[in-house]
Amino acid sequence: MYMMASRVDVIPLFPKKQTPSSLNHTRRVTPSSESSASKRCLIVAPRNLVPDAATIDLAHSQIFQSWKHLFHSGQADVGRPGFSYVPFLLRTDITPTSAERTSLQLHLTHEERERENGKESPDILKCRHIILNFNLRENPRHFFKDEYATLLDKLFPDTLSVSFDGHFLLFCMKSLPVSPRPRTVAGVQAYFTTDPSDEGPFPPLQRRGAPPIKIRKDIDCRKDVDGVDLLFDIIADHFNTAHIPITEMQYWENFVVIVLEHRETDLTDVPSEIARCSCYYLFEDEMDRPPELPAPRLKEPKPTKDIIVDDSKYETLRPGVMLSSEKHPEQDVESLASSGILLKDGSGNNYMTVASHGFPFDGARVFHPVAGEIEVGTVMMKLAHTDISLVRLHPDVHFVNECFENSLGEDTPVRLRRLEKSAHTPMGCPVYMNNPFTGYSEGTYGPWGRLRVPSDDPNEPAQRWIRTRWAYLGQGASQHLVDGVCGSPLWTQQGNVVGFFNYAPQSGHFRDWCLTVVTDHLVDGGYSIA
Repeated sequence: MYMMASRVDVIPLFPKKQTPSSLNHTRRVTPSSESSASKRCLIVAPRNLVPDAATIDLAHSQIFQSWKHLFHSGQADVGRPGFSYVPFLLRTDITPTSAERTSLQLHLTHEERERENGKESPDILKCRHIILNFNLRENPRHFFKDEYATLLDKLFPDTLSVSFDGHFLLFCMKSLPVSPRPRTVAGVQAYFTTDPSDEGPFPPLQRRGAPPIKIRKDIDCRKDVDGVDLLFDIIADHFNTAHIPITEMQYWENFVVIVLEHRETDLTDVPSEIARCSCYYLFEDEMDRPPELPAPRLKEPKPTKDIIVDDSKYETLRPGVMLSSEKHPEQDVESLASSGILLKDGSGNNYMTVASHGFPFDGARVFHPVAGEIEVGTVMMKLAHTDISLVRLHPDVHFVNECFENSLGEDTPVRLRRLEKSAHTPMGCPVYMNNPFTGYSEGTYGPWGRLRVPSDDPNEPAQRWIRTRWAYLGQGASQHLVDGVCGSPLWTQQGNVVGFFNYAPQSGHFRDWCLTVVTDHLVDGGYSIA
C-alpha cells in the first residue's frame, strides 16, 4: 500500500539587483569561470514553508537563515513562479530506513504538466545552490532523519544512492547530469557520479595498517585539533625510527592518512593506530604532486577565445589583480601571477605576498598587469619552503586588503581582517578565493597536514615539514586552474585569511582539491594583516 507524500515547493531565487558598494570593488572583466556559473538558486521545501512574495528575506527566516550569505543583504528575488511536485511515494506498511527507501522516480503533478504545455519539465539540477529546509553543514545528523534522507534520495531523477561523510554529499546516478551542476545541496558541497566505486571528495580509506601495531595508546588525539602538532611529531618520529620514509601526514579529526614514499612498503610493517587515531595509507605516486616545491607551473594562464581572464589595469592594487614578472631575456616569456595580501612585520614594514616560483629571485621586479606595464615593486625575500615571497611596493603604489565583489550576488567578505591560525578553522568551514584567472570560487576546508620538504641547505635538517591544509574547490574545479592561481589567499566567511593556494592535483584521489600553505608560518614570523 502506498500513500502520496506531502507536496514539495520548488522556488527559483536570484540575487537582488543592487549597486555595488563601490565600483572599485567590482572587476572590470569577469573571468570566464565565474561568468559562466549559474546565479540561480532553488529552495526545495515542504509546501507553505516559503512565503508567497516577490522577494524572500532569508536573513530573517527561522528556517532558511543559514543561507543568507548566498545573497547580498540576505534577500533574494523570486524568479518565474515556482512549481510543486511529489518527490516520492511512501509505503505505509513499513517503517522506511536508509536501506529500505523506495526507488520510485520523481514525477510532476498533472497541473504542472499542463502548465508546462508539453515542454520539458524544469531541470532541478540547473542551479548553483539547492536550499532545503535542513542544513547538513550545521547539523550532519539530519542526514539520518528519514524524512530528510528520503528527500535527498528522490531530489534528482536517476539517483541510485546518496552518501554523506559529514562534509560532502555524493550522488551516484544512472546518468550524469548536464553541467553546470549544483555546487551545494543542503548546505554542503555535492559530487555527482555514475561510478559506484567513485568516492569523490571522500577521504581515502582503502588501506589500513597492520592491526597488531598500535602506537601511543596512552594519548587520545581524536577530535583534538590542539593536539595535532603532538600527533604529527609522534608519527614523524615513529616512521623515522622505523626507516620507513613518508612524504605527508593528514589529520581528519578521527583518523590520519599517511603518504608512503615507496609503493613497495609492506603494509604489515606500518601502524593501524597512532594516539587512538586509525591510520590509512596512500602512496606518493598516487598524489599527482609536483616533483619539488616551489611547485612548477601547472599550465600557462593565457587568455583564449573561450577563456577570459582579468588582465585589467587598476589604480589601486588589491588581492586578486594580475601581476607579472620581467620577460625572460632569451625566451621572451613572462610569468603571470595573482596578487596576494598586504602584510606588515613587527617593525611596521609593509609587504605584498606573491608565489615565489613566479618571481624566483630576490630583487626581481614585479609588474601590473603584464610585463612592461606598471612596475609596482621588487621581491625582497622568500619565506623558506612555503612558496611565499614578500614584495616591497614602490611608494606611489597603493594596496588595500579588500577583495573584489563577486558577480554571483553572494554576500562574501570584501574586507580581509586578520590572519587566522589553522587550528582555529574547523573542517567543513567554507573558504573563498578570488583571482584574475578563475574569478570568485568557494570551497570547503579539509584536513590539517604536514608536507615533507627536502632541503639541500647544510645549515638545515635534511628534511622539513611545512604546515598545510587541503581545500576542496568543487567538482570539475581542476580544469579551470592555471599556474597564476598559485599564491592566491583563501579566507573564511569572517574575512580571516587562512592559507595560500600552493598546487592542485590534476588527477588521482585529490583531484579538485588544492593544497594550501597555512598562515601559521606568517603569524609565527610576526606578520599580520596591514
